[in-house]
Order: sequence, then C-alpha cells, then structure tokens
Amino acid sequence: MKQTGKFSKAIRYAAMLAFAIISFVAMVNILANFKYMSLHAERLLTVAQCENGFATESSSKVVLMGTIKDTSKISYDALMFLVQMSCVQCIPTFIIVEFNEDLILTMYDDVKTALYGARICAPVTITTQPDSVTNSANRVERIAAARETIRSQVATYIPGGAILHDWKIVSVDFDLLALPLPTTVVSSALDMNGGRGNKNVDILCATGVAKSYEDEEEKSIYFDTFSTILIPDIFLLDPENRLVNETNPEEDQFFSFKTSGHDTMMRWLAEKGDLENGKIYPVPVRSCFGGMAIYRASKLLDNRCSFVKDDPHSIKYASKIERRSSEHVSFHNCLTRADPGIVIAIQPDMITQWRKPSGYNHRSIEGHFALNKFPHLKTKEEQLDRQIALLLSYPNSGTSYTIRYIAQTTSSFTATNYQQEAKGKMPVFQDQPKGPFWIEPKEGGFIPEKYILTKSHCGARCFSCGVRAFNTSVIFFNDTCTSDSKGALIDPYVTDRVAKAIHLVRDPFDNVVSRFRFNRKIKSLSTKDENKNVTTSEEELRDKFRSACLDRESDFFLKGQGIIRSFMPEFQQKVKKIPCFIEFFKYANWHNSVFAMTKDMSLETLVFHYDAFNENMGESLTTFLDLTQHGSAPIFHSGRNHRQYFTSDEVDVISNVLEQMSSTETWSEIKRYLLHK
Repeated sequence: MKQTGKFSKAIRYAAMLAFAIISFVAMVNILANFKYMSLHAERLLTVAQCENGFATESSSKVVLMGTIKDTSKISYDALMFLVQMSCVQCIPTFIIVEFNEDLILTMYDDVKTALYGARICAPVTITTQPDSVTNSANRVERIAAARETIRSQVATYIPGGAILHDWKIVSVDFDLLALPLPTTVVSSALDMNGGRGNKNVDILCATGVAKSYEDEEEKSIYFDTFSTILIPDIFLLDPENRLVNETNPEEDQFFSFKTSGHDTMMRWLAEKGDLENGKIYPVPVRSCFGGMAIYRASKLLDNRCSFVKDDPHSIKYASKIERRSSEHVSFHNCLTRADPGIVIAIQPDMITQWRKPSGYNHRSIEGHFALNKFPHLKTKEEQLDRQIALLLSYPNSGTSYTIRYIAQTTSSFTATNYQQEAKGKMPVFQDQPKGPFWIEPKEGGFIPEKYILTKSHCGARCFSCGVRAFNTSVIFFNDTCTSDSKGALIDPYVTDRVAKAIHLVRDPFDNVVSRFRFNRKIKSLSTKDENKNVTTSEEELRDKFRSACLDRESDFFLKGQGIIRSFMPEFQQKVKKIPCFIEFFKYANWHNSVFAMTKDMSLETLVFHYDAFNENMGESLTTFLDLTQHGSAPIFHSGRNHRQYFTSDEVDVISNVLEQMSSTETWSEIKRYLLHK
C-alpha cells in the first residue's frame, strides 16, 4: 500500500511538472504573439467603435496596403478613397512612401476632421521607404522592394493562427488619378467567389485604364500591359518594348500594343465578363494588377514567393528598359507553380484610372493633386507672391455665377471672406487665420499664381439692419470688406495682400427684386407653384412682391422708413409709397462706399456689369486676374426684367432720387439702367 501511495504521488508530481512545462511553453507562445494579438485587439476595438454601421465581422478581415512615390502628388480621389476606407469601411491601412511621408497624414487628418469630426477611424500607418531601396536605379526593383516591405508589415498585423484564406488584402497604387468606390472594393473583397464554375477567385485585379485622345475623341484604353498575361500565354506588352523581341507561339497579334489593341482588350474584357443575372463576372488571366488587386491573404503572404525575386522563368516577360519582368508577373508565376489551381482574374467593371501614360500619343493628366485643396499646407515662400483680388458684390448681383465662371473656365481656386461658406474652412494664407478661406471647386482645380478671387459683400448681407448699420465711416466700411461679418462684429484680416478688386454691378431693379425675394423666401423667378403644380402669372408675382414690400407692420418696412427719415428726409414724401425703395437706397449707398473704398485703398479695379455675361464679355475678368481660359463657361440665364414690378411714374422717381444720392462714379455706372428705358 505504501509503495502504491508513493507511486501515485510520483504520478501526481510528474503530471504537475508536465502541466507546468506545457503552461510555460504556451506562455512563451503567447508572449511571442503578444504584439500580433495587441494589433488585432486594436483592430477589433476600432471596428466595434466605428459609428457608421458598415463594419462587420467579415470586413474586420480586410486590410489595405499601398505604395506611393510622392504624397504631394496624391490625387484628391485617392485621398478620399483612403479616408473613406479608414473612416467609413473601418479598414486599417499600411502605406509605404518615398517622399513627403508626413504630408499625407496631415491631409488625411484634415479631411477626416472636416467630414467625420471626432469619429474613431481604423488606423493608418505610414512607413518611409529605406534609402537602400530609394537609391536603386531600377524602377521595378524599387517598387518590388517597397511592396515586399509593406507585405511584411501586413503579415505582422494579421494575428497568428488566423485562417488566412478568409482574410483579404487590398493592394493599391496611391499614385493613380482615380480609384473605385470603397464600397465596391470592400464588397468585392468580401465576395471573391464570383468566378465561373463557382471557383474561388484568389487574386482579383482592377481594370486599369488611361484616357486616349486619338482623333480628338476621348476614350478609355487598357493600360497596364506590362503586368498582364492572358491565358494560355498572351503577353500584352508590345514586342518592340520587350527585352526578348519575339512573340510567344500562343500570342494573338490581335493584342498588339497599338491603340487599336488597347481598344480590343477593353472589348474582350466586356465580352468575357458578360453580364449574367445582373453581375459582370471576373475574367480569368495568368497575371494582372491594374493599379489595384485584392488578394486572399493566403496567397499574398505565401513565403515561397516574393515580389523582389525576379523569376528566371519570367525573362520572356521582361521589358527592354527595366531588363526584368513586372514584379506582379514574377510573383504570380511563382504562386501558380506553387499552386496550379490558383485563380487570378480581372474584374471588368472595377475601374482605376492612370494619371500619365508616358511614352505614347496620349495627353498627360497633370493637376488634380489633393495638395491643391489644402493650400494652407503650402510653404510660406510659395504663398508670398499671391495676392487677393476682391470680388465686391452687392448681394444677389450675380456673385455665385461670377465665381462659378472663373472656377469653370480657368479651373482655378477661388476664396471667400465667409468661413461658413468654405467647406474645409481652410484659410488661404497660413499666417491669416481670419481669412479669406478657400471655396472648394466642384471639379479639380489649381491655386492661381498671382490673384485669388475673393468674395466680399462688404457688410451688405445684413438685410434687416437699422439706421446704425449705415451710419459708418469709410474705415469701418473698408473693414467690412475684409472680414467675416454681417456688420455687427468687425474683425478684419490684414489687407497687405489685397491688390485688386472686381466691382460687380447689376441692374438695380433686378438686383433689388432678387435680393428681396431671396431674403424674404418669396418665390423666385419661376412662375410655377411646385406644391400646387399650377402656373402663377407674372402679375400675381408682381402683386405679391409689392404687397410684401408695403406691409406697414413688418419689421423690414418700419426699419426702412426710419432709415429714409434719417438719411434722406427731403425725399421721404416722394418715395414712401414706392415698394421697397429702402433697397434702392441701400444699393446706391453701398456702391458709393465701394467706389470710395477702392480709391482709399488704391486698388486696381475693374467695374464689371453682370449682364455683360450675356454678351460673352467674361474673358475680361480672366484677363484682369491673369488667368488663362481653357474650359467652357457655365450656362448664363439673364432672367426676367423686373422693371415691370414698378409703375412708370415710380421708375421716374427712383431714377431721379438715385441720381441725386449717387456719387459721380456710381451714377456713371448705373444710369444706363435708369435712363432711356
């Protein structure tokens, strides 16, 4: 019995020792994988805290990796793709950069804050490309080394023990001009079972295109021929550009490198990926990239293959310039030998656009850089030569059209004194946080080299101000022209950079009626009642306008009478029954002050009449601003003549009174609308 007890005790000790050893080994493994677990825990926490509802358990297994040479050249479309992948889709991102690594994070933070405020987004990690890689003379080798570096970072992010087949890695070139919608990319990543015959797609490439302008006709052509090999062995690179200047037996001369061949490739993709059940299918190939590819992690992280190893079997796919094959071709050929069942495909409707197809007869696409939308990131030296050209406009005198005209015909950025109108609320100059602020153009654009057109109403936005608003000095009025204010609290910016002014003038009858309707929310120039779907006559609109103007109990009417009594008592009896005459007083008083202000500030000034747009005279604006027109002007609608809202006797009185109260400069410009009509 004692021996049995001793034996049992020995077994217990041995078991305890074994458990301790196993526990120790497990602890070592846990500690070894701690950083990976921490990263994954951070990822899951980020997904859980995303405030958009798009992040799911599946999308938590998607990672974005990318390369870019110079972040100052990233397009706005690519930057928005990055922000939305991080903040809307909650996809963590790893990017390797050669130049200006800090700049991309600054732009990312600015857009993220402007669009999503304090929302918690997935992390974006930026890595600087090592000098040993940057100094390589071979372009493909530099890119291959960069991809290998970022691939290793992604490998450390995905937790140990994860089923790599379920994880998807989106590889992107952020140098591109345009990328697909993030929702399209994520949904494609989560559904990579769309290949024919229900085969799983392991690598799904975008269709990379460039714009061709042969015979002045714009069309999209297939561009990434260096990375593309079709089945069975059709290499798309022009034989003249190959290191081995010969074609493979399987190659079809149908796919020559000429523009017609590019067109044929696009048609071939459309045919092979034909629409079935509402879906365009991926087209299987041997190799591809297109500027973006979605990989199963099990394939991208396969250690048997590498981007930097130039596969000796791929020498026939080498280019004459680089003297090696594309890093994608060598990597994909290696993966195919390791797994003959791998499925690589191009998705015809997942489109990327390349910025500059160099070496061929296609137009370069310069500009559209995201940095141009963040002028405050420009160095101070870059801003010193730029000056402000104020667009001095009485409200509703054609301000919006004038700004749109400049932006559309010259693709240049414009600015405003009013921060709430600036989408990004970004000041034009780093050292002037009070303004002016950039107005974001609808389509691309660049920063003017000399004069930045800047909107200013000079305090006239206050529609219902009383007497005190008009009892001001020249200095006070000047300050309203360079401040973000309606006239109550004036805090102007420094005027050292104000060099020019465009003084916009509109027919006083049209200006007064438009302004009154806009501020009182009365129906605009449309004669159709949208709610009742009936037509309102001009006579009815005229009567509504006159009735609202002469509403003696309204605050607008009472304040207007007070202003007339204070500033023009001699005209009180003449004008008291004229609808909205107070607006004519404000109009003339404002233009008087503007002429005095531009003279006081010694500004080079162009007086421009709004109706000149109807005579195609807008080019004088761009000439004055030292800008070049290369785009078409927006459609100009001159609108109706509002003189009919007043009787002929009222028009005569308005003309006579305005002549007496206008300065010489003002009357010389507005008399054309009041005399001989």
